[in-house]
Amino acid sequence: MELYDLTIIGYGITGMIFLAILQHKLPNIRVAVIDPYFDGGALIREYGDVISNTPFSKAINALKLIDSKYEVPSNYSMYDLNKTTPLYILVHLLKDFIKTDYKYDKYETKVSNIEYNTEFTITNEDNTQLRSKVIILCQGSNPKILKTDIPSIPLHIALHKDLLQKYLRPSDKVVVFGTAHSGTLVLNNLETLNIKTTAIYTKEKPFYFAKDGEYDGIKEDAERIAEDIINNKYKNIDLVNIKSLDTIIKATKKASYVIYAIGFEARKILIEDIDSKHYDSESGKIADKIWGFGIAYPSIAPDKIHYDVGLYSFVEHILKQIENIKQSLV
Repeated sequence: MELYDLTIIGYGITGMIFLAILQHKLPNIRVAVIDPYFDGGALIREYGDVISNTPFSKAINALKLIDSKYEVPSNYSMYDLNKTTPLYILVHLLKDFIKTDYKYDKYETKVSNIEYNTEFTITNEDNTQLRSKVIILCQGSNPKILKTDIPSIPLHIALHKDLLQKYLRPSDKVVVFGTAHSGTLVLNNLETLNIKTTAIYTKEKPFYFAKDGEYDGIKEDAERIAEDIINNKYKNIDLVNIKSLDTIIKATKKASYVIYAIGFEARKILIEDIDSKHYDSESGKIADKIWGFGIAYPSIAPDKIHYDVGLYSFVEHILKQIENIKQSLV
């Protein structure tokens, strides 16, 4: 059974970031990566066309944190540095950033179980096994959902107008939970399809804007959509606060579908005697010699209230912990 210094579980955007950082900071350790597809994860398969919520320049600056000499390839010159881009562009940027001559072992499968006894023993769904001194969880997340009797439309479908249209009839009514970045983009698709929609928000206001100084406020496309909704330019969208129970009950009784845009939760990885849901949001540490990063394990923001999700924050968070990870290999 092969023994590795470090094993990355998941090769979405965070797994790719971590591998890129290893190339520059720990180039001589023995590394394994486990992922069933090695394509860039859900960000490319399900959310690729969704517009990012941060400027393209911030993604480039994130890679410069890893390699100060990095220059963006000329084939990306078509993108405005001050504008946001589709998420798939960020995946391609990372793929081009990773050194092609860096040696690591690929396991094209999913993890079924992890045990610990002086070292980790990882058993995969294809019955392959490997041992590792350190584990880095980058398995990504699934959208959170609520328990209702109403049929739901997956978030990745709702974010693509052409796919969403295949679900809906003109007479359908939809309830959307959540009005942050993703929820706002979903509302725009529903309005374009002329679908009667009730949008439920949980805070004092339905929309919070980056231009007003909100830490994780919406911007660009989502900002424009939200302002049009507030100014009653969208005729099919009703905004309802979560406290308005009577209105919500009436809306859900009439709803054909519900869409949840209320955040994400980590995909489950079975690690015996360890609950990977609980992690230190400042260090990313889950247990001795186990760390988690990315959307499944976001870092706490400086205000100790919000969580930082995005390519730049993922890079920054991992770089802060790489020395501790290095020490754990000894």
